[in-house]
Amino acid sequence: MPLFCYPARDNVLNEPYTAKRPGGSIAGLLHGIMLKRLGHSVRILERSLSSTRANHAAGMGTGAKGHDFMSNYDPSAPPHAFHCPGYQTLDGQSGVKRTLNAPLWLTSWDVIYYRLRALFDGLSSPIFPTPPEAREDDGAVSFELASHVTDVTVEDDFAVVHYDDLKQPGTGGTRRAHLVIDASGAYSVMRQRLMPTLTHPYAGFVAWRGTVPESAVPAATRNLFETRFNIFPMKDGYIVGYAVPGEGGEMEPGQRLLNYVWYQLMPEDSPKLKRAMTDVSGHTHRNTLPFGMMKPEVWAEQVAHAQSVLTPAFFDLVKATQKPFISTIRDSYAPKASFYGGRLLLVGEAVALHRPNSGMAMNQAAIHCLLLRDVLQGKMTIQQWETAVLEVGRRFGLLSVLIVDWFLGSRFGFVRSLMRFAFHLVWQRLMTFRKRLARL
Repeated sequence: MPLFCYPARDNVLNEPYTAKRPGGSIAGLLHGIMLKRLGHSVRILERSLSSTRANHAAGMGTGAKGHDFMSNYDPSAPPHAFHCPGYQTLDGQSGVKRTLNAPLWLTSWDVIYYRLRALFDGLSSPIFPTPPEAREDDGAVSFELASHVTDVTVEDDFAVVHYDDLKQPGTGGTRRAHLVIDASGAYSVMRQRLMPTLTHPYAGFVAWRGTVPESAVPAATRNLFETRFNIFPMKDGYIVGYAVPGEGGEMEPGQRLLNYVWYQLMPEDSPKLKRAMTDVSGHTHRNTLPFGMMKPEVWAEQVAHAQSVLTPAFFDLVKATQKPFISTIRDSYAPKASFYGGRLLLVGEAVALHRPNSGMAMNQAAIHCLLLRDVLQGKMTIQQWETAVLEVGRRFGLLSVLIVDWFLGSRFGFVRSLMRFAFHLVWQRLMTFRKRLARL
């Protein structure tokens, strides 16, 4: 599981630790870089056996705060994302029905992961072969593989991280630190241990995903996806698509990938869902059917369905996809983010797993990270941090549900979600105003 631990640089503790795993790797690395730049010693305990990640074929947006983080902590490096001026909705013939100007920064999971690794511990990769030199005032860091964290306890005012060594079964150890940051996602071991009643309910729909090289689709389709985030709604779902960096991080037109996410309603008890989530070996997955493991006949049926419901441009992407994958959509929200008197903190999706329709995962992680920086710099308390982190989770969660209800729900459901979201925003502004009055 992904955990972060650190003590201050001038502390007598010689073995501070930070840890995380792929499910929470972006959130974990953001926090690790921030702590390193503040001069803290940081170690990441990583369950994976290798630093190399298989191509996730997954596009993503950085969000405003994620982009700000990358710009501030990686200012001189090549671009990490494409600037997108906004959205456009397509009609049934791939014509543009309407546009909305709202700047976005679009990239891929692989590009962000390897850039953050280069910044954190100087990992060289094909995507980012020349990592920046460490600064003189940076804290010491390490990224330790094959380390599975099993528990966090408190002893003598320190957090104690218990872990197993996956390369040598039956071995492991403990490490002490002033602070442990759990960035392991919604299925974190510690999250489940501390809040065992939390669940991850299915939201009633799935996401079919894939990427194709720009060169694999007609010129008209390439041009349509050149700069805009495209959306096409249909009866049982909607699909979005946009350009992302190539497999080697290429940003130049013609060398990029076109990424899409097709959200489709699918009842939890439907045979179609079980069939879609069963891989080529016969194993049925609960959350994600891995990249390249989909049964050919299942994908053939989906392509046939795509031809009947999708606009031609999106159908070009779907039929050119070689290795699709599918995920069930779930959400889950923790009522707490700070434990053991602030010695253990949950961040990222370990706090709030919202539906991906709003594209806020990295944005949320960056907000958590920058708020914790304020704590370390004495600008807020850990209690104020927790309040802010939980509010961000609720806000992004309500926004995600609002988007889902607009495209997949009823008119009544959308109005209800809109009212909940608006009430939350108004309530937060009132609370902010009240706090300002109290300080007068």
